[in-house]
Amino acid sequence: FGVGDLALFLPTKNPGVWAAFNVNSPHHFLLPAESEEFKTSMINRDWILARLTQIDAFVADSPQSNPFGLETGCRYWVCKGSRWEGMPVGVAGRRREVRKK
Repeated sequence: FGVGDLALFLPTKNPGVWAAFNVNSPHHFLLPAESEEFKTSMINRDWILARLTQIDAFVADSPQSNPFGLETGCRYWVCKGSRWEGMPVGVAGRRREVRKK
């Protein structure tokens, strides 16, 4: 992951904790930008697309000292981001007609 990337985040079992969908890059969590609109949009969502604006690395000192309940010594990353607005309505959902010959 890098700043400027578009990332898919999914809710975890822990309320309010969102993990990045990834392959071979575990422990990336979303911390929303200061926008109240973005924080509100996270409620009752199945997924969130966010443009990453900052990524900070941490090491869990103890299970109690990190917000994600990770084991002591586990490296994790907190990703700040802003909600991705996407394409204008109607553009992404267009279907091409297939003509039968």
